[in-house]
Amino acid sequence: MLGTCLKCKQAEVPVVLARKESYCHACYLHFCRAKYRRAMDAFRLTLADHARLPTLLAVSGSIASCVLVEMVHGVVERTHGAYDMPGILHIELDGFKHISEKRQRRLAWLKERFPEMQWITVPLEKLESLATEQIVLVPDASDGTPRLVGNVSRKPLSLKTSFSALSSQTAQEDMLGVYIDALLFHETKQAGAHCLQFAETATKIAAKVLTQTALGRGYTLPSHVADSTQRDGVWAVRPMKGLLEEELSLYASLIGMPDPVEDEVSGKPGSIGTLTQRYFRTLEKDFPSLVATVVRTTGKLVTPDQTADEKTGQCPVCGLTTKVGARGWLQDVTANVQAPIEGQPVPEDVLVLGGPAAEEEDLCYGCLVALRHTRGTTNLIKMPLSQSATEKETLDEYLLAEE
Repeated sequence: MLGTCLKCKQAEVPVVLARKESYCHACYLHFCRAKYRRAMDAFRLTLADHARLPTLLAVSGSIASCVLVEMVHGVVERTHGAYDMPGILHIELDGFKHISEKRQRRLAWLKERFPEMQWITVPLEKLESLATEQIVLVPDASDGTPRLVGNVSRKPLSLKTSFSALSSQTAQEDMLGVYIDALLFHETKQAGAHCLQFAETATKIAAKVLTQTALGRGYTLPSHVADSTQRDGVWAVRPMKGLLEEELSLYASLIGMPDPVEDEVSGKPGSIGTLTQRYFRTLEKDFPSLVATVVRTTGKLVTPDQTADEKTGQCPVCGLTTKVGARGWLQDVTANVQAPIEGQPVPEDVLVLGGPAAEEEDLCYGCLVALRHTRGTTNLIKMPLSQSATEKETLDEYLLAEE
């Protein structure tokens, strides 16, 4: 299509449309890259003493994550060594989630185009070897919510078996996200990096806002939508949140990336995440400003300060802070009382919790909802993942070397 570029004002040149404005190809690439650079510059201003923060890029094979690699590589090359070349961190999900051929081709394209970038590829099953302790859950006989009955140390754990016990696709996707995040941050820390860049677009973040709220994880929104947050000593940065998925697909086509269009979410939605993703992908085509408004508004959310009379704990399933008493609140607001469920026996090797210990280690509201009506006794990894002695020594040596 020929037209006049909004930026350089050239007429009768090939143009693309973005948010109803026309750009020539060169100006469009500059438009997207400028949004990335501004986001990273704002982050670096908050960390003036860490301009060369060791960084990894979380890459799944999605268009957004592959574009992120191309943009970062370009920034490092154009600044002639002002920034260190980051590494790529990829979690293999074979057996847990179908990885399309499109994603596999895009990953192969990255390796061929940027051979100098270091890859760290980790299978999700690595969590099984990192789990120093497991928790044992059984469905409550009255309403089906998972009840933590005890802990068991160092017993063979199969993640695939744990996932098969979850009652719905929504629950499986929710727990898969929890485990992927845990492994990403663990591997980033183990690699000696202090920053992890995510390629989450405005479209994905808007969908996540609705998904997390529907799943009862609204309290985690500040950590999921902020420009940058810190977890376990690692900075999570989202420099692509100013761009839409559709815009990055267009960018990908201009740089020669294979399969620059994501698979359509078709058929009956099998999970809440699929439904919200489809909704915002449709919305961004005609109303991109609405998607941006959702992201901008939720970006103002902050975690409320804890009052003196509030008791908080750490959820042993997702590792996030939770208010003690979430189970009672869930029972109060649940309209329908489920039919009684036959009680499950507790395995003999389980250290049974009771009294205050059981209350302090109770699950958060989101995990209570996600794991409702699990199929029998379920063993899960206890979060957060604890560092081994070797890893702690390595981290201490790294920090001393910096000093």
